[in-house]
Amino acid sequence: MNIQQLTIFVSVVELKTLRRVAEQLNIQQPTVHFHLKKLEQQYPFPLFKSNYSKTLALTNEGTALYQQAKQILMLVDKTNRLMEEYSEKRTGSLLLGSTYTPATYMILPALRDFKRRYPNAHLSVEVKPATILLKKIRNFEIDMAIVSYSELMDKDIVAEKLVKDDLQLILNPNDPLTKKQNLTVKDFNNQPFILHEKGSLSRQLIDEWVSENNIHLRELMELSSTETMKEAVKNELGMAIVSESCFIEEKRKGELVSRVLPAFGLNRHIYITYHKKQIVTPIMKDFLHILKKQPFR
Repeated sequence: MNIQQLTIFVSVVELKTLRRVAEQLNIQQPTVHFHLKKLEQQYPFPLFKSNYSKTLALTNEGTALYQQAKQILMLVDKTNRLMEEYSEKRTGSLLLGSTYTPATYMILPALRDFKRRYPNAHLSVEVKPATILLKKIRNFEIDMAIVSYSELMDKDIVAEKLVKDDLQLILNPNDPLTKKQNLTVKDFNNQPFILHEKGSLSRQLIDEWVSENNIHLRELMELSSTETMKEAVKNELGMAIVSESCFIEEKRKGELVSRVLPAFGLNRHIYITYHKKQIVTPIMKDFLHILKKQPFR
């Protein structure tokens, strides 16, 4: 077994045909076939259920090898990037993930400072829901992730709290509820609400709060974009519950009014996360230092 054989094997599993693998790896199709045969000859069982020319469905043994090969190739890539960082300072790469709120409203100054320090480094930021990013952390697919979460406790993940980021109610300044400083759960019954999409962490926390307090919200619409939610509230379509980091500027300008949610005991924080077995490279250490210096408010 060697890295080239594993690379070809993983590519065949994912691309499904030898021709596409040959095109992607810029090698001849007979070369792809040769390396697959050499790999299979090392084991007393087949990796595929039938001949390569018919179907590329994996056997159970082939599936196990594919999963391990993916991990090996990711570690090889990380090792190459780490050696690149050590051999030539200010180069290398940083693969980040971030949920929507920190990516849009909080970490851009840190990314700016990082690029000033590492102008030649490759920086990649995936903006995805927290559940997807944490899965990528567990699989070593990204180096670090900045996520909004309630209580993050995972035996495989280092999670450091950066800042508290609770949910708050936002209202149009003309909404009658702005006349009350302290709202009660009864104030929310049958109010027109613009809600986060189902499956998001914010929506999960809101649904728990609604259920625990027996609140009957009138769902006006469901939106996946916080920016669109804010604009809907500005246009007097209804009220919404969003991260308090998202509307600081609109609140300063008087375009939106905020209120604390009554009986809302579900705290949320912004975390910086990475795998406990992750090799923390010099470039990652520098980014952590830069990120933790940010005021975030």
